[in-house]
Amino acid sequence: MISVLFLVTGLVLGWLSRPRAGEVLQGEQAADLCAALLLTLYGSLLLISPYWQHAETLLLLQGLSWYAALPLLALVGLARFAQSVGSLPSWDRVVWGRILLALCVVFELTRRANELDWILLTSLAVGGLSAVASAWVKRTPGLVASAVIWATLSYWPLSNWPVIQVELLAMAIATAVTFQRLAEHWSDRLRTTQP
Repeated sequence: MISVLFLVTGLVLGWLSRPRAGEVLQGEQAADLCAALLLTLYGSLLLISPYWQHAETLLLLQGLSWYAALPLLALVGLARFAQSVGSLPSWDRVVWGRILLALCVVFELTRRANELDWILLTSLAVGGLSAVASAWVKRTPGLVASAVIWATLSYWPLSNWPVIQVELLAMAIATAVTFQRLAEHWSDRLRTTQP
């Protein structure tokens, strides 16, 4: 199930953040595309894993998609919220590349300390807070629904605390990010088409 969810999330995010003709690829779009590529690749390889003979590659892509791509998506959501209230300039692709490298370092450090769950918990908190804050500031129905989805999906994997179900946590983040990006996309399109 997680393979299909990551594949769909990656494809939707890749479609929403694709470079359009005549536009310069923004840093947030590049970060979304990178995360979408990782999620799509991991989801598709996980689907064919019974026929795939390289378990090390699958394990590497699992670590990258769960502990680098999902936190990157949560940070992009937070950066977009900060940009919408005017407190943060738009970062270029180099900055987002460095953020991705920093997330890889954090992954390795938490892996060695056997505390990987905290990356997903922090991603869930950051993504949820940015969704709620965006819904509060913009007050569009899609973003309010996105914030409700974040809150609902946050309860789902955390209901058995202190035993954290990592798969449910990763699925909740992927689903909530997808709904939030779709809501942002449609609210931006509605805003540009209205007179």
